[in-house]
Amino acid sequence: MGSEDFTIAPISGYLNQKIYYPESKKLGSYVLFNNTRKIVNDDDIIEQVIQIIKSQTKDVLLITNREFSIDSSQLNIRFLDKFTNSFIYNEKYYLYLITSNDELN
Repeated sequence: MGSEDFTIAPISGYLNQKIYYPESKKLGSYVLFNNTRKIVNDDDIIEQVIQIIKSQTKDVLLITNREFSIDSSQLNIRFLDKFTNSFIYNEKYYLYLITSNDELN
């Protein structure tokens, strides 16, 4: 999962794999700036992570272009690493592993 979508899209190309974008609520390898795309905040992202974990029983690797700071009683959110040496201000990446607590199951 990656947010903000347009800054995460290059990672999709690098990995040759689609990424779930919370802004459009679907998998993609590029971003369409249309009426279905909505700006999301951290709470919106958490809601979508919960739905993915519930429906697919998978852990989520979240890549953001900003620090993600939210507490959730239903999820374990573990910071993995950050990559911030960029010439472009929004091409900084923060990786988080999100897993379910027993409360979600």
